[in-house]
Amino acid sequence: MQVPCLLAKDIKFEDRIFNIHDFYSLFKQEVTNKSGTIIKSGIGEIRIKELGWFNWNLMYPNPIKIISNSKTMWFYDSLVNQVNIFFMKNVIKNTPFVFFTEKNNKFLKNYNIFKKQDCFTLFPKIDVSTIKYYTICINSNSVIKKIQFVEKNNFKNVIIFYKQKLQKFDKNQFVFTSIPGVTVDDQR
Repeated sequence: MQVPCLLAKDIKFEDRIFNIHDFYSLFKQEVTNKSGTIIKSGIGEIRIKELGWFNWNLMYPNPIKIISNSKTMWFYDSLVNQVNIFFMKNVIKNTPFVFFTEKNNKFLKNYNIFKKQDCFTLFPKIDVSTIKYYTICINSNSVIKKIQFVEKNNFKNVIIFYKQKLQKFDKNQFVFTSIPGVTVDDQR
């Protein structure tokens, strides 16, 4: 991997990520193994009201919803017709959602941050994660273009955002509405 060239001390990654609000986008996602073979792909949409308030809706191939109201996270898998409920702070540590949870400069101090154009690459300072690094491409208007993360086993997950727009969301879109017949596993 080519390491980005500029340490982002004066660039303020947090100014871009912390200013995301009322963001909507379609996305496509690909996961590749260490030899570059696509092992999983999907399409979906995401809504971010503000940090901590997001609604991730993978529509294809297997509908999955991940919804958060900043305290509680619901993970709904249509294939097994079940929703798991968690305290958000307990489940997102090794996912890209961790950067969309709260305005927390202290948390960002756990990463070395490098910048190349509008892409910020974050390397964990402490080797306790399964993640080698994250790359988040976000422009100066806080519009997300791409998220990529590479695991220590060299599996790569790339999420490309398109048809982005800013629109107002009601906070009731960030709470899972129960569906008749869904099994509920409340792990809070």
